[in-house]
Amino acid sequence: MRGYSAPDSGRLTRLFSSSIGSKLLMALTGLGLLGFLLAHLTGNLLVFSGADAINEYAGWIQDHPKLIWAMRLGLIGIFVLHIALAMRLTNENKSARPTRYQIDATVKATFASRYMLMTGILVLAYVVYHLLHFTFHTIDTGSMGLKDAAGHPDVYSMMMASFTNPLVSLSYIVANLILGLHLWHGLGSAIQTMGWNNPAFRSVATPVLRALPILIAGGYIAIPVAIWTGVIS
Repeated sequence: MRGYSAPDSGRLTRLFSSSIGSKLLMALTGLGLLGFLLAHLTGNLLVFSGADAINEYAGWIQDHPKLIWAMRLGLIGIFVLHIALAMRLTNENKSARPTRYQIDATVKATFASRYMLMTGILVLAYVVYHLLHFTFHTIDTGSMGLKDAAGHPDVYSMMMASFTNPLVSLSYIVANLILGLHLWHGLGSAIQTMGWNNPAFRSVATPVLRALPILIAGGYIAIPVAIWTGVIS
């Protein structure tokens, strides 16, 4: 077709190997992970509807192992890429930043922005811990692997057993506070990187960007808190 030119793979390679391309790819992977967090939270909040609701959700997951494992591996790959890009950009910024400006830059930066790499690594550690806990059942093994009457994972009972343990509940609460802190700065950076920071869009987006980290972290935290305090029993 006249006027059509095939994508230049070399140009794409140069783009994503550049600082701008790395920021763009990090923003895209971050938004993809945000979508997963929202979907996963929606499923987990079914615990407030009772054992049947959350166990039916878990049963559907168990009945589609290939789909779920493809999603898990894809998400792990996206997460590792996201962290690797963050480490690369952090090293590039340190190398390019003159020593005399380091103090001024630190003063102007927010707490969340200064510790983005650290909070990202901690969130990755939390994901590994969560998988070992509820997927591979290598943590708190006494309450893991339970089955309901239909032979599906009894996630409701597993959550009850786990989150009545104060140490387990506290570990999830702290981890999700760190997740919320990471999202607080990360969402704003992603919107700016994508070029969606014009005044008209920003007036609508800013309240959403501030609400999402609170809603996501708060939603995940609400589950162990509700079980630990006996609201769900």
